[in-house]
Amino acid sequence: MANTWTDYGIERMLKISMHTAEVMPTAAKIILLSAIPGTPTDVTLATGVTEVAAGNGYTTGGNTVALNNTDLTHSDDAGNNRQDITLTDQTWTASGGSIAAAGAALVMTDGGTDYVWAIFDFGGTVTATDGGTFTMQNCELRVGV
Repeated sequence: MANTWTDYGIERMLKISMHTAEVMPTAAKIILLSAIPGTPTDVTLATGVTEVAAGNGYTTGGNTVALNNTDLTHSDDAGNNRQDITLTDQTWTASGGSIAAAGAALVMTDGGTDYVWAIFDFGGTVTATDGGTFTMQNCELRVGV
């Protein structure tokens, strides 16, 4: 699974890490998209992206992730001049039919204006059939070189 910070997400993480007045949101949403947007790094708002259809185990708005030390961890990789940020695995279980095919997922702020921080490209479309589980594992983003 390829992942990409958006320009907005990079800017916010740098401001937070530099201890500016920028405040880290307390929660984020992980939503499934039917396809990856054309230029993922240029996506700022979650407008113009197509979320998969709700139903059969997927709810509009996706999963909520608390941005705390349980759901979001980070480690310092000083040898490679970077920070590795990892989200907990995200899971959706299909029930009553298949979850619509998804080609990507995005991480956005929860509440108010839906700013996009990062996009995960699945490298093709994936789905979960009735009774199956769709899981995003090892959701890692890197800040640095």
